[in-house]
Amino acid sequence: MRHPLVFASATALLAFAAISPASADIPNPANSTVPPCYIGCPFGDIAFTVVVRDAANNPQPNSNVILDFSTCTGVTFCVTQEPGTTVNGKIASRVTDFLGVATFHLHSGGLCPGSTVHVFADGVPLALRPVVSTDQDGNLLVDATDATLANAKVGGSDLSADFDCDGDVDAADLAILSNHQSHACDLATPTLHRTWGQIKVLYR
Repeated sequence: MRHPLVFASATALLAFAAISPASADIPNPANSTVPPCYIGCPFGDIAFTVVVRDAANNPQPNSNVILDFSTCTGVTFCVTQEPGTTVNGKIASRVTDFLGVATFHLHSGGLCPGSTVHVFADGVPLALRPVVSTDQDGNLLVDATDATLANAKVGGSDLSADFDCDGDVDAADLAILSNHQSHACDLATPTLHRTWGQIKVLYR
């Protein structure tokens, strides 16, 4: 006759073995992918794509990805966001798809002076990233004032106008900003020198 204690121990081990593979599902920062910087636009036409993988490099579906802007005093969000994105205060979140991918098109403006956005997946820190914004002054409209502010950063150490995330602010960045002129929270307002077909969509 099998001893009850032995049977109970065996049952417990089997139960542990059944759930232990779940420990491999923890997001792994080294294998996950996060863009080199976060770029905001009130119109929400700039993608920020996070790919969550575990230690075995397996994609993690249904992972809750959080962009935490709590230390970013200058960043503001539009009331309307894309379906699937939740904004609570200074925190934005999305759930990864079956490939472990969460792509944000946040409608946001403003900068993050002296700080960074914190990227998490299921509570695991993945990365810290600098914040760049087409809306340099945080009024949720991209206009001539933002162009003036970005122009002043060309060749300098302030990379908050580095729209291609290549480590400097130059003519290429100003060209990107130009393609977002008149962008606001709910729509891009047409101007005399630009048509709808010229709206820039930047994926990184």
